[in-house]
Amino acid sequence: MLSVLKDKKYQVLETVSSTNDYIKDKDLYLVIAKEQTGGKGTNNRSFFSPSGGIYLSVKLPLNLSGNDFLFLTPLVAVITANAIDKVAGVKTEIKWVNDLYLNGKKLGGILCESKIVKDKTEVIIGVGINVKSQNFPPFLKNTPTSLESETGQIIDNNRLIAELLTGFESFEERLKARDFFTEYRDRFFLTDREVSIEFNGETFIGKATGVDDNLGLKVEINGEIKTFINGCVSIKY
Repeated sequence: MLSVLKDKKYQVLETVSSTNDYIKDKDLYLVIAKEQTGGKGTNNRSFFSPSGGIYLSVKLPLNLSGNDFLFLTPLVAVITANAIDKVAGVKTEIKWVNDLYLNGKKLGGILCESKIVKDKTEVIIGVGINVKSQNFPPFLKNTPTSLESETGQIIDNNRLIAELLTGFESFEERLKARDFFTEYRDRFFLTDREVSIEFNGETFIGKATGVDDNLGLKVEINGEIKTFINGCVSIKY
């Protein structure tokens, strides 16, 4: 892992409230925590982050414009899925837009945040992956899973982190090239599933049919296809 971080400032912590919050006002490229006490998901939802998982945030200064912001999270999802697959020999799927799934169960999540700093967009990329087997609390909706639970393997967290960080080395170039769209579609988890999506204070229920050319979620609602560019999606089990 250290070779990937050559000449980059980073910190490794035993515990932290949130890696995204911690890195915001610090001159760091990366922060890794062994545990989060206040892990965050989208829409300020909590992300259960016990010891044994991978919780990290990377800070990147990027030249962004136009639709680039829409594709930050999808690209991170593809990079993270690739790293997981390489280390664990699995096929990780993506639930639009920011959740990682394995064998039909949630394996991890992504949270991207951004702000303007000195005429550049500073992007904070947060990634959480369930690695070690856990007794997940019953209050979690649709009990998550972990890599070790699904594969029966002992996973080397440092190797997985190194693979993940390697994927970020050409992040801006890939974001501009949009070369990850096909892979995102290939990993898309929701096709033909009944979903509920919260968007602009409303809740819509329908069947997911795929993603469009801009990776917007297509949902069939009452016989018509509606496309969402953002929103919070739940699977109707």
